[in-house]
Amino acid sequence: MIPDEIEIWLESVNKSVKWRDRVSLHIQAYLSSDHFPDNTLILDGDPVGSNCEKTYLKLHFPSHESFAEMRDFIGYHLKQDDGIHRSTTLPLDSGTAQNTWAGSGSSEPHEIDELTLAANDERISFGVLGQMCPDIRFHEVETEEGPQDRRNAERLLSFLDELSPSTTEEETVQLHDGELISRCVPHYERGEYQESLRLAGQIMEERIRELGPESLTEESGHDLINAALVPEHGLIELSSRNDEQQGLKQLFDGAYLGIRNPLSHRTVSANEERYLSRLDATQARNALHLFDYLLTLLDRYHDNSDE
Repeated sequence: MIPDEIEIWLESVNKSVKWRDRVSLHIQAYLSSDHFPDNTLILDGDPVGSNCEKTYLKLHFPSHESFAEMRDFIGYHLKQDDGIHRSTTLPLDSGTAQNTWAGSGSSEPHEIDELTLAANDERISFGVLGQMCPDIRFHEVETEEGPQDRRNAERLLSFLDELSPSTTEEETVQLHDGELISRCVPHYERGEYQESLRLAGQIMEERIRELGPESLTEESGHDLINAALVPEHGLIELSSRNDEQQGLKQLFDGAYLGIRNPLSHRTVSANEERYLSRLDATQARNALHLFDYLLTLLDRYHDNSDE
């Protein structure tokens, strides 16, 4: 789920100067706000050198897809690691730039209609390299205080990931079971995490009933899992060892009682079942992988039975 507001502080040093070498950058993002247009970035930078004390940008982008473009540009540049200076230009719906100079105060803000994002082997700049604009260094520097590499490039990428639409591979889920893929993944990709897991639990229950004998057709839930998978007397033998069969039965039972059942039979509130009411993409993906593994075990049992 994409947040409405998020901010980050970055700090580094400039290896090329010995005075006022601290560089800081504060970025605030407003994807939905009562005070700013949607998809607004505010950058407040404390640069190095010259007599510029502050650099400020307020940028209103056409959509949050612009943040994905920024992320892709920075990610590509870092991956090359070849020292080449790169830049790209992003259109704005509106924008304001302003600098504060030592001894003369703030300049008049001026309107801009595009942003130049630039990078070389030591810094990422929200403006043309060589001009006074918000930027941050990401090279490694040793000082008397210790290493000054703040992992700024990686932190900036993570920041932009949070602002970007769900289009990257990391924001979907890779599964083996075809029914999970067709029925659950679309809900997951829309951010409907509870529904994707409710359906996964339903598929698991249906699959157990289908694989077992007719005597299981009237059973459901915990009783179905117990009748099908209990060691020695169970109707679906996943392991010849009783202790392993018991462990697998408990995995199935836990997935049913802890996930499928509460999501199917009552409304999850913020005051109850917090592990379900606050599901995020990572937690839901991990739970779907659990169901995928359990369904794989059932499919292997089915394949062995056919042989």
